[in-house]
Parts: sequence; C-alpha cells; structure tokens
Amino acid sequence: MKSIKLATRKDKVLVTVLQLLKQGWPEKLTLEHEFLQPFHNKRNELSQVQDVLTWGVRVVIPTSLRSTILKDLHSCHLGIVRKKSIARQYVWWPNIDKDIKQLGESCETCCQQRLDPAKAPLYPWRFPDDPWTRLHVDLAGPFST
Repeated sequence: MKSIKLATRKDKVLVTVLQLLKQGWPEKLTLEHEFLQPFHNKRNELSQVQDVLTWGVRVVIPTSLRSTILKDLHSCHLGIVRKKSIARQYVWWPNIDKDIKQLGESCETCCQQRLDPAKAPLYPWRFPDDPWTRLHVDLAGPFST
C-alpha cells in the first residue's frame, strides 16, 4: 500500500485525476487533456481511499508499478483469460487488457503451453453405389410445399 501511495503521488496523470476528483470533472475534456479520457469515462465510479485512486473495489495502478503487477500476474503462466480475470478483481489501469494480452503472447512458455483447438473428427461420406442415390437438397434452395 505504501509503494502504491508513493507512486501515485509521483504519477502526473493520477495526481491530475485526484485533483479533478476533488474539484469536479468538466463535462467535456479539451484536446490537451485527452490522455484523461479513460478516467473521464469512469469519473462517477472513481474514488480516493487513503491517497490511492480506486475504481470500485479495484486499485488504479500508477504507471511506474504496472510492469511489477504484470510480472506478478504472469508469474504462474496461467494464460491470458485467467490473468485478465484475476486482474479485474483487484487492479485497473487504461489498456490493462491489451497489456496482459501482449505479455501473454510474447511469453514463450505461455505460447508452448497454450492449448490447441480441438480437432473436428472427419466423417467421410460413403461413396454412392449408383448415380442419384444421394442428393444434397440443402444446397438446392427453398422449396414451397
């Protein structure tokens, strides 16, 4: 918690978000503040708890600690979907899903352990004995009865 507090104080984006949280958000962001858009979209759900920014029950992670959190999430090579699921319970930052996916796709161990899709079994048709003994009417089109 201490490291998150300290890193939040040093993160210019999160400091700005915390200030806007206290002062009130503008209805529309200017082009120079476009980097705040992900936070602006969640402005009604953001709060401050002991000098740490939260989104609901999730802690908003400062930029300097994101790689550490990603390493912790990735330590067991659980796969992209499982890592996203765990992260969604505890932490958030803009583009977190993209960062997790990129990390999982760049990991050689994860790529080797990834399950291949199940192979569909082939069911070959019996070769017909005579012409016109098998007709595929589903390809013939709709017929009125």
